[in-house]
Amino acid sequence: MFLNELVNEEIQASEQDKTEQVANKMIFIILNMVTSLAFIMNIFLNPIAKELYFYTTLGNTLILFWVFVIVAGITASLVIEQI
Repeated sequence: MFLNELVNEEIQASEQDKTEQVANKMIFIILNMVTSLAFIMNIFLNPIAKELYFYTTLGNTLILFWVFVIVAGITASLVIEQI
């Protein structure tokens, strides 16, 4: 009986961890989609934004950092799934 309760608790904890991982992944995806949409709209609606993002060092650095954050987030998510 005691062993059965321990197994049930372990299964519940495992499922709760999986649920939290899925929720975190969905939040990450939604935030990145909204950010991408805002970035694209900003480039099309604001004529100076295209020049600032694509033709300046700071703009290139911001885009590179944003891509790095996305890749790091996806990599961390995949590593956490394997653990």
